[in-house]
Amino acid sequence: MNNNDSNANNIIDFIYQEIQAATMINIDNNNNNNNNASFLFKSYLKNDVIQLKDHQIKSIDWMLKREQDLSSSIVYTPLHRCHDLFDNVFYVHIIYGIPLHINEINNCHYEQFSLSAGLLADEMGLGKTMCENCINIHQTIVNDNDEFPVNKKFKSDGQLSLPCICGKIAKLSKKQQYSWENFLSICTQCSRSIHKKCLIQNENNPELFICPYCEQRLTDNHQLLSTGATLIIAPAAIIDQWIEEIDKHLDCSLNIYMYEGIVNKIPVPDRYFLAKQDFIFCSYENLKKDIHHNEICSKEHHSTRTQVRKYEYLISPLLRLKFWRLVLDEAQMVDSPNTPASKMARSLVAHHRWFVTGTPFHRSINDLEGIMQYLFPLTSIPRDQISTLLRKKDKINDVFLSWIMNFLKSITRRTSRQCLNDLPEQYGNNRFKYISNY
Repeated sequence: MNNNDSNANNIIDFIYQEIQAATMINIDNNNNNNNNASFLFKSYLKNDVIQLKDHQIKSIDWMLKREQDLSSSIVYTPLHRCHDLFDNVFYVHIIYGIPLHINEINNCHYEQFSLSAGLLADEMGLGKTMCENCINIHQTIVNDNDEFPVNKKFKSDGQLSLPCICGKIAKLSKKQQYSWENFLSICTQCSRSIHKKCLIQNENNPELFICPYCEQRLTDNHQLLSTGATLIIAPAAIIDQWIEEIDKHLDCSLNIYMYEGIVNKIPVPDRYFLAKQDFIFCSYENLKKDIHHNEICSKEHHSTRTQVRKYEYLISPLLRLKFWRLVLDEAQMVDSPNTPASKMARSLVAHHRWFVTGTPFHRSINDLEGIMQYLFPLTSIPRDQISTLLRKKDKINDVFLSWIMNFLKSITRRTSRQCLNDLPEQYGNNRFKYISNY
């Protein structure tokens, strides 16, 4: 290991220790108010199966406060609080290195931002999934946008047969023609025939059916459909574990849907169907496949073409919803800001954005850039300022680390096994298997 790697590891260890110390201080200060979460979720938990640990209850309380009471508090500011030799307070702009008097800080109000949610960085095996499941059943938003905003009817050539979502022209056998309504839905706007097996939708009046292409054209893509659903993005290998945890520990009826993308995948869910779900799961692998169904990323990807796309394509339904909560599990998978999964994650819109991982910094302090890209997707100021700082040769100094720590402590919670005394004893079981040479 060279000196650079050693220094990077030392900085990461320092960050973890400082955040962990701040977490423990907050736990001690809130010991008298730690029963809110346990009371709130008592009716939802199968008490004969699961009993929340003390650190989990405190984590749930902290997460709910980050989404509610603390959602409007300023967490990001480029101003660093300092003291001179006479203990007078002044501020330094971390980008420009300019000292500011306390009366001048109001001029930088446009560079200060709040954040609803943050980072849950408990060590592996301390029940982060259970904490997320508990806050995910605490929905407060109600979706009441069930009507299609129809403005006008498009003209279509009666001689032209428009393909279904699957790419094929919808045709029926002679037997099926007598009961075609059981197999096809005909768009009232463009007369496109859609196989019912190709589209998952809510039970609507067939006389008012609008195909996904027309519904996409008739609505403003920037006008998102609000939903109380929680979108959880995780590696494919552990999504089953999430669902098992929900079935095992939560004693309530929930609508759960596994989104597998719209690339070569039939049937395709429409956004009104997804809006009615409580939990929507998607793997990183399926999320990045939808990159070509992201209007913004698609324009960037095809910007070198001399001609604009002429064929019609569906925008991912995930991009046409405003979720109540967005959770990235094992979120270190999007710490590189230019990967397809990272671009898609930034494009998703939600009231609360959670970055869940036991290793938010697993390479170097530069991983902070990907975290900022995800947590602040709609404003470029925090992202650009962090990128500028990380690219400076002299970025690692006491002032920079102090400023970074003040920011991370306000949005991050990290619990370590070493600080807990109520965990069950762990046992190791070594098994040896003989492997022959034949």
